Amino acid sequence: MRGHDLNNLNKPVIQFFILLLAGFVLYAPAMDGQWVFDDERLVTGHEWLWRDWEGPSEELQSWRDILVSGPRVGDEVRTGFRPVRFISYRLDVLILRSMGISDPEDPKATIPFHIHNLLLHVGCAFLLCMMIRKWWPGEGAIVSLGVSLVFLTHPVQSEAVAWISGRRDVLFAFFYLSALLLAVYSRNHGGWARGICIALLAALAMSAKEMAATLPLCLFLFSCVHRNPVDQDEREKLSFSLSNGWHSYRIWLPSLLVVLALTWDLLSQHHPGAGTEYWGGSLWATIWTLGRVLSRYVLLVFFPFNLTVDYSYAAIVPSSGPFDPWTSILGWIFVLYLLHRAWRKRPEFFSVLSWPLFFLLLSPVLQIIPHPERFAERFLYLPLMAPLFLLASLLVTVERKYPGWRSLILPLVLIVFSVMTQSRLQDWQGPYELWTSATEKQPNCARAWFGLADAARDKGWNRVAIDGLTRSIDLLEPVQRDALQQGTYLQSLQIRAGLNAAASHLEGAKLDLLQLVEEDDTDGSPVAEQSLPWFELMKVHIRLSEDEAARDTANRLVDLESTLPEQKLEALLLLSAIADKESFSGYIEKARTVAVNLGGNAPSRVSYQEGMSLLQWEQFESALNCFQIALRTIEDGGRASTARYRQAECLLKLGRPQDARKVLVELLEIDPEHLPSHLSLGELLLSSQDREQARFHFEKVLEKFPGNAQAIQGLRQMLVRDRIEQGGAEALPDPTRISTLTLLAEKLLDEGKEEKAREAFVEAEKQAEGPAELERRLDLLLRLARLDARRGEWKLSGENYSKLMDKVKLEARSEFILEATEVLRRQQGPETAFLFLERQETEGVKHPSMFVQLGALADQAGMPDEARQWYQRHLDESGDDDEDRKRRLRDRINELEGLENAGDQGDS
Repeated sequence: MRGHDLNNLNKPVIQFFILLLAGFVLYAPAMDGQWVFDDERLVTGHEWLWRDWEGPSEELQSWRDILVSGPRVGDEVRTGFRPVRFISYRLDVLILRSMGISDPEDPKATIPFHIHNLLLHVGCAFLLCMMIRKWWPGEGAIVSLGVSLVFLTHPVQSEAVAWISGRRDVLFAFFYLSALLLAVYSRNHGGWARGICIALLAALAMSAKEMAATLPLCLFLFSCVHRNPVDQDEREKLSFSLSNGWHSYRIWLPSLLVVLALTWDLLSQHHPGAGTEYWGGSLWATIWTLGRVLSRYVLLVFFPFNLTVDYSYAAIVPSSGPFDPWTSILGWIFVLYLLHRAWRKRPEFFSVLSWPLFFLLLSPVLQIIPHPERFAERFLYLPLMAPLFLLASLLVTVERKYPGWRSLILPLVLIVFSVMTQSRLQDWQGPYELWTSATEKQPNCARAWFGLADAARDKGWNRVAIDGLTRSIDLLEPVQRDALQQGTYLQSLQIRAGLNAAASHLEGAKLDLLQLVEEDDTDGSPVAEQSLPWFELMKVHIRLSEDEAARDTANRLVDLESTLPEQKLEALLLLSAIADKESFSGYIEKARTVAVNLGGNAPSRVSYQEGMSLLQWEQFESALNCFQIALRTIEDGGRASTARYRQAECLLKLGRPQDARKVLVELLEIDPEHLPSHLSLGELLLSSQDREQARFHFEKVLEKFPGNAQAIQGLRQMLVRDRIEQGGAEALPDPTRISTLTLLAEKLLDEGKEEKAREAFVEAEKQAEGPAELERRLDLLLRLARLDARRGEWKLSGENYSKLMDKVKLEARSEFILEATEVLRRQQGPETAFLFLERQETEGVKHPSMFVQLGALADQAGMPDEARQWYQRHLDESGDDDEDRKRRLRDRINELEGLENAGDQGDS
């Protein structure tokens, strides 16, 4: 029965289904993996792949076009480069469309792509199985099926199979192995017809990935293998003979011609490594680096631990000579030892089809012709077959010397590899998991940190993203960067600047952008010739109220040839906004010219900006006319509500409150959620004694913003006025004036005009006199204190906080007590601030961070005992859930205790 079962296992169909089942069980965790890394650029964002189905003839025509056409203008992913890969992706998209899925963001969209990769992987394993059956026909299923299962389960294969963009490696290997198998099975009767068929497979392999350039030489080596008949009772012996290879030229010569033609086309049209320098900057450095690289590839075959998606950028530091580092010469000694062993055993065919073949298959990615991707696990996908030939020969030898042992060795190897592969596949569930693993395995790899930052940004974890980008920048900044490294460095700076700006870390954003414009782009041209960094820098200068710097940046944008019309319009609008009366008209006319060419809402924006400047100069009639023009030219999606609101503001300034009221009513009919209009209309109605209507607008505001101080104050004014009419209450200032000034200050802050906003707040605070306006006045004092602190005006800020401390109740101080303490620290140092905050705590002021702030101030003031006590009190009493902060506090307490003990020992 056992012999019958083994005979069944020896059937190719049975072996294929065993490989298929094993593949699906092993790679099941990766079947629903997300798009990662290059998938977004090569697949999800590739319009050619996701276009509509227009019939078989149109589809085939589009395939023909990318197979025969050269590079296309605007095709950033170069569909004509490795076109067979993109055709295979297109098949997956067509399958998705037949399932009713046309959106790559659909959770099921990746499944056909992963299944396709796995089927190709199983196909490669089966082709290898058939090749081994041909070389060792008498060894049954154990050797052929066992070795192909090792190929299937080896952890180093997981990158090429689990990564959708890794399709290139699996796909070219499938055609490559098909060509080799056809050559092996036709060696004794290989005519020109078979040679042409093999050449067609070579063309498909080259069109999937250019690593297939080694196929003609590999075909020649395989043609050199032949059988020597021996005694009848013994098995045939395989040996290696160059003369056999030369006589089989019909097998490899057509493939050689095809590969040479496609290589010429590749190098002349697509330039895959254009602009890439030698590894280490010279051919000399590259050669010495290769000894370490080849040794590392060999070690990955036997010890596939700490696998990662990325080995670039300082993960493998290039050598500068044979002893720098010393492993350079050691690596070459190891490689030469392997080649020497193969040479000594050259009469046996597996000696040539092991390590020499392994190095041959790796040769296209060894940086002799520089390429941006220096080292990758997926490069081992096809070369792994070479040491597996050695494994097959070893299993045959072991079985002859020690019968039964290979039946123990193979299952053990397969179990270990399967467990390792399953573990590795967990990293391929999504981008964040993948890059987290990469940074753990290769902490000196800058691109891994960049990938982690990008994945964190997609999740909205901007703090993690900034930290990752910072690590990437820190790794790349001190090194001599090649084109790909420079690209990562520039992207890291630009993205970190954007994240810092979004988080209001404006100084950090400014420094990143200033560094960015000092750099050269990947093509050697200055980044300063590009408009985007200057455009972002202009916006940062505006938010920092750096008018002169913003003006200089805007002028540079206007003069720059690469500036887009939209960016030029923004720059001109800024220049007109901060211009004096003499130069204003020139800027606004230039902006109007650009806006007319742009169309859309651009002309209305120019009219609006003109109105805002005239409003600022108190030319209310002219400003009103500009806002009316803006409203006439505005299109859907424009700032109609804002223009109408400014129109009402002008009417109020012109003493036409009824017209202003009419405009605000019309505005709210169009945009019922416009908060400033509700407030202004409420106060207008209140001033005209229409209290019930005013109440409606104030309450409308409070429905969405329950804590809005102006709406609350408006309702209180209504109550106070009722009491005035009944007698006994003092007269109050005009609330409309206070609200208008407050809104004006907020608008000026939004525009980055902090000095003018402060003037408006000061004037509003002066107007808020009397008991009825106490809460509004306190709110204005707090705004002033915070604005002064933001501007670095510590004395003014301290004066306003001091006024607040005198006027608010004890329990209300918690809202700003830490801010006031920080201002005092800036003025008089940490010790004074500590004593102030300690007094407030004694008086009963509460704040969740009170104790830790007291500890920090004592720490800064050189009072370790007090610092330790307050830190400990925070740990004991605050109920803080932040484990990271608690850990840091415990570490600091231990450090302070250590310092105290050291001091005591010194005193003794």
